[in-house]
Amino acid sequence: MNGWNGTVLVTGAAGTLGRRIVNNLVKKGIPVRALVRKAEQMDDLCHLGAEGVVGDMTDKASLVPAVVGVAGIISAAGVVISKGTDSPERVDFQGNRDLIDLAVQANVRHFTLISMIGAQFVRSASVFPAKFHAEQYLRQSGLTWTVLRGGAFMPTYQQAWERGGKAGRYDVVGNANKPVYFISPDDLADLALRSLWESGARAKTLDIANDEALTAPDVAAIHSRLFNRPIRLRRLPTILLKVARLPLKSINPTAADFLGFLQAVGDTILDGRPDMVRQAFPGFEFEGYEGYVTRGKE
Repeated sequence: MNGWNGTVLVTGAAGTLGRRIVNNLVKKGIPVRALVRKAEQMDDLCHLGAEGVVGDMTDKASLVPAVVGVAGIISAAGVVISKGTDSPERVDFQGNRDLIDLAVQANVRHFTLISMIGAQFVRSASVFPAKFHAEQYLRQSGLTWTVLRGGAFMPTYQQAWERGGKAGRYDVVGNANKPVYFISPDDLADLALRSLWESGARAKTLDIANDEALTAPDVAAIHSRLFNRPIRLRRLPTILLKVARLPLKSINPTAADFLGFLQAVGDTILDGRPDMVRQAFPGFEFEGYEGYVTRGKE
């Protein structure tokens, strides 16, 4: 049993993580309002049992009807790299800031923000400070809150490694022996759900990643077994990204930002605090990377 009643708004509901959060809430019998940008994205979510609402994180007025009457909000919307009019600054910071303001006005009981490990110190790509500024705004809002910073997102890495597996080669940015700390989308969705009522998660900022500390050769071995063929690793030094970023900053800021994101991933150990996660969420156990990718093949 859970200790939650009332409707929960999920932003980014059509995404890999958001859809899982919606599905988890429905399975628990909790009313869900799913925010999507396009009406055609609602059909699948409504089929799951959610109430669909069209809105845009870059348009505060469109968020007003989404927030009316909800008891909780899980904000899983985000933009890693700018595309069109979307940017981390507009979506991850300004959009969440507007959503937080509306939540305060609507007396929302709990607000859970999905952020990312490294938000507090990585500055080579704009998504990290945008996430961090949203975290700070939430903490100062007066709302009851939880911040969940996700680690290396398993679906993203799985897709990249599968492309590499088909080619027989994977390009590793930075040090191939640097450990990577993963999080399953199912685990992160489960924790987002439980954050609504777990008292140990209130007013907590939690770095969510498992304990595995896998290096690129470790992950290559996993995918080599799945593909039944070796995957050769090719190293891309991050100094090349740093050099390429300099001229791009003035002529193509989006490309420079993307290289900055790759640089952060290649240079920085983005480890979680699984001990704190287990304290906040009693009984929780992390899924391993090999289990996740193998399950995806079943």
